[in-house]
Amino acid sequence: MKKLSVSQKILPACSPSIVKLMKPILVFAVTMALLNSVIVYGSANKGPARSIGSISLAGPVTINGQPATSGQTLFSTNRIVTSLHSQSLVDLTNSVRFNLDEDTDLTIETSNAHVSAGLPNGRMSCALPRGVSLDLRTTDASIVGSGNESVIFNVTTTECAGTTISVEKGQLQVRAAGNERTLSVGETVTTASPAHKFSPRKRIGIWILIGTGVGVLLAAVIGKKPEQEAATAPGGCIDLLSGESNCR
Repeated sequence: MKKLSVSQKILPACSPSIVKLMKPILVFAVTMALLNSVIVYGSANKGPARSIGSISLAGPVTINGQPATSGQTLFSTNRIVTSLHSQSLVDLTNSVRFNLDEDTDLTIETSNAHVSAGLPNGRMSCALPRGVSLDLRTTDASIVGSGNESVIFNVTTTECAGTTISVEKGQLQVRAAGNERTLSVGETVTTASPAHKFSPRKRIGIWILIGTGVGVLLAAVIGKKPEQEAATAPGGCIDLLSGESNCR
């Protein structure tokens, strides 16, 4: 009779049913191991978010809708809004500096050599170093700094009064209403016009005043007294736009 070795007695041969049962378990284990390695590799390569600058402030200021603190680090795109009686100084890592006055709304996107910004409302000054270009949009104007020289300028903009730009150092390209011009040191340009001086609400008020004045005039004509009585009656006239008396 053939004798069996010790190993043959202890380790029985695997049956086909056991192999079939273990196969999906092995596949699942290998898949999870690969997935875990991909996640770990991606997390290691992502790294911390890149800082684009910092902010100093006096008074209530928000960044992307959240209350800001002085010395806070800025990341990616930032919408900075100063409240009434508040100011903010933004220092970017590319040496661009924005000084925001109260009630100002500024959005900033930046890289090492370019800054893109939007100023829908408010007043600010900007120091732009040589080597960094700028594209700033207001309610009705576009301001471009080429980066060929350092520039210092001031901007004030509102929806009703338009945009006013003045240059203290260097040159800027200003585009508004289809026109373009170069603004140099000591020059100031504004997009405001008489049509911009009154908001729609103010225009409605003016038309109401004009309508009231016409009504009063018609009533006076219809109920006119003899000239002798009218001459002795006290009277007055007011400029409807300025509210000042212009009687002679």
